[in-house]
Amino acid sequence: MSRYTVVSIQKSPAPHGQSGDNWYRYEISGGATTIIGYRRGTLGEARVLARECVIHLNTQLTGMPAGEFVRRTVNPVADVDPLVTA
Repeated sequence: MSRYTVVSIQKSPAPHGQSGDNWYRYEISGGATTIIGYRRGTLGEARVLARECVIHLNTQLTGMPAGEFVRRTVNPVADVDPLVTA
């Protein structure tokens, strides 16, 4: 079973039909699956959204009901986002 991780987050032009210059494009990968998303706001907001998506996707893979998160002693952000060092 593949685990999803954040591959990249970068400044991006607005998606088609949208306005503004504060857009970020994030890429999430899980084996053969790639998810591309866009977030308007700051880099920090885009990172939070991408991490939340990864945590949600990986939680669904374990069969745990959505919204139930297990406390862990390791750094969960470093587990899902290789762009962040622990």
